[in-house]
Amino acid sequence: MHANPIVASPRSGRRSALLLCAVLAVGCTAARDGLDTAPPSDTAPFLDTDSTDTCTETGETDAPPAWIRLSAVVLVEDGIPVADESTLHVSMLGTEADGFPEICAEAWTVSSIATAALPGEAVLAWWQVVPGAQDGTCKDRSLPSSLHLGVGTLHPDVAALLPSQGWTSAQDVLYGAYVQLPDPGDVWTYGYAWTREGVDSGTPARVAPPLPDGSWQLVPVYLLPA
Repeated sequence: MHANPIVASPRSGRRSALLLCAVLAVGCTAARDGLDTAPPSDTAPFLDTDSTDTCTETGETDAPPAWIRLSAVVLVEDGIPVADESTLHVSMLGTEADGFPEICAEAWTVSSIATAALPGEAVLAWWQVVPGAQDGTCKDRSLPSSLHLGVGTLHPDVAALLPSQGWTSAQDVLYGAYVQLPDPGDVWTYGYAWTREGVDSGTPARVAPPLPDGSWQLVPVYLLPA
């Protein structure tokens, strides 16, 4: 479900980012704050899930992208991320003034993924990811040659907005999704993460390493600057 973006009011002492329709879960969601850093902009639009209007449809445009919507699947076996079973999904979006049109979209394989040093206590697993082959409609490369992704504790701002995403219960099984893009750059908690095994078992999310094995779905709730 897509909805019209609404400008959120600035937060004291930090900046807000963009909220977006998640691509790996039901509905739309909201929220995000930095890991000792700031989100992309002082004031940011987010998606009003109570609205019956829809987002601008994908179409041809020569306008440069303003925002990136990034989601990922990372398979972890015996504590090790598996490149062959991991994927990245990217949508390049236009500006708020244009209604956030989707300019192009791509699916990426993962050439390599390796465990990296944790950037902070909130992060339980941190991976350096090298994108592989891309398949999509973007004329220019949508991702850098390297980025970092991670899973950690769920940020309170993300948790507060999970009901709009369909998570009206079982929120204690969810984790936070983290990203560093570009690499090196700011580390942001930009969404939430979950596994089917974790949700089905009802096991509460851990607050310290190691991260449980499983096929981790990293779901964005904010857009990243292009």
